[in-house]
Amino acid sequence: MQKRNVTLSLPTDLIRRAKALAAARDKSLSELLRESLEEKVSEASGYRQAMDRQLKLLATGFDLGLRGKVAWSRDSVNEPENLLIEIGMVLKESGVSRRESLRALKAVGKVVYD
Repeated sequence: MQKRNVTLSLPTDLIRRAKALAAARDKSLSELLRESLEEKVSEASGYRQAMDRQLKLLATGFDLGLRGKVAWSRDSVNEPENLLIEIGMVLKESGVSRRESLRALKAVGKVVYD
């Protein structure tokens, strides 16, 4: 890696504390500063990459297996019994067997009567 000298103006107290930290870690002040800068630059680029990934996911959306049809309304979400019935209908239309549907509902603690 090619190196280049840089002149910095830093508060005297900060330089004193940074030198003490570098000495405690058995490093030079230059090494300590380089590592700190590399970490900051890496964090910034990693954040940007993560944000780009998430924005792409938001733009694409997720396949919820509903085939573009939402079988429930906002009101029915507040009525758990109706919502369970509608979820059951969606599962049935999606080809999920009755047995698998009941097992899934029982797994999440819903009382189901066969």
